This record gives sequence, C-alpha cells and structure tokens, in this order.
Amino acid sequence: MMEEHTIFLIGMMGSGKSTIGARLAELLALPFIDTDAAIEKADGRSVQQIFEQEGEGYFREKEQQFLQQLPQQAGVVACGGGLPCFFNNMELLTAKGTVIYLEASPALLYDRIEGDKQRPKLQDYTAFEQLLTAREVSYNKAHFKIDAKQSVEAIIAEVLSLRAATTNQ
Repeated sequence: MMEEHTIFLIGMMGSGKSTIGARLAELLALPFIDTDAAIEKADGRSVQQIFEQEGEGYFREKEQQFLQQLPQQAGVVACGGGLPCFFNNMELLTAKGTVIYLEASPALLYDRIEGDKQRPKLQDYTAFEQLLTAREVSYNKAHFKIDAKQSVEAIIAEVLSLRAATTNQ
C-alpha cells in the first residue's frame, strides 16, 4: 500500500510531523511537503497572520483546496494539526495515501511547543488538552498509529517497517 502512495503524517502540533517527514522523504528519495509551509508560501503570509487577518475558516478552506489539488504522486506530507479535522479531509487523506498518526500525550506535546509563539491555536494547557481530545476523533481514523514520544530515528524505523510490511502483502 505505501510504496506507491503518499505517506501523510498527522497529529497534534509538537508530534514531530515536519521533522520526521523531511527526514523520511530524504531517506526514501521522495518529495516532502509541509502543508502549513506550502500554504504560507502560496498566500505570502504566516499561518499566524492568516488566522489573525482572515480567521480560521479561511485557513481551513486553503488547507482543503491544497489537499484537493495535491498531485497523485508518491511523497511524504506533514499535515497541519487541524487539517484532518475539517470538511472531508480525513477521507481525502485516506483515499490519497497512507495516513500515520503520530500520537503522544498532551503533556509531552505541550512541553515540546510551550514557548512557540507562532502557533495560533496554542493557548494554555487545558485548552490544548481539550483541542487534542476533539481532534483525536479524526486522528484515530488513520491507517496506523506510531508513538511519537520515541526518538525521531525510532519513529522513522517504524514507518519504514510498516512500509516494508505493506509492500510485501
């Protein structure tokens, strides 16, 4: 399943999607796309600026448009934390490739990103925990889950192992 499709990494901010996605794409010699970075480049503004100036609804529409226009070629995509949770995006992801949820506890995730002022949905820990709980409904529809508290190398090894197992079926 994974050898000819895009690998979509989903999960909450701080789960390592961008770091792992870039390293994985390099190892597999595939293109890497970070949806937030791609939208920022196309729009000419940061995600935070888009949220402040246009609102979350505008940004979520941009995410969906980006996903719908994604070429049907193999690659690795780090999805913005909320992307799978709006419209029919999770169904699009699962139809277009293999979706891997990088799962971690709210405490670990929050600890990783607490000082980052560039995240529009980051408030206090309680709000963060509630956001994660709400998003898990979508995240849990992924094809696979990987424990994101592991090292980057261990996560990549697990993805490669899943890839090998699914290509040999």
